[in-house]
Amino acid sequence: MASRRRVSWDSANRKHILLDHAERGISEEQVTYAVENALDENVAPDALHRTTVAPCRIGRRVLAVAWVTRRGGWCYPVHAHWAGRRERRTLT
Repeated sequence: MASRRRVSWDSANRKHILLDHAERGISEEQVTYAVENALDENVAPDALHRTTVAPCRIGRRVLAVAWVTRRGGWCYPVHAHWAGRRERRTLT
């Protein structure tokens, strides 16, 4: 089941995810969808980077997004990429 998460965007994370890595072809809407709809059983904390990481299926592809949870429970995306074969196998 997916928890309803709220996504926080600002100029810094938009620039990093959408412009600095434009070659990935990832949109703000796709990242927002992935954060909001990632299944709870696929969401994993990454203690090393102090982020939360989750893959989410978007059409036939899987988008992996990392975010920092901010005050009030807002999710601030810091990284996104299309998942490789190994990552896709972890989806339930």
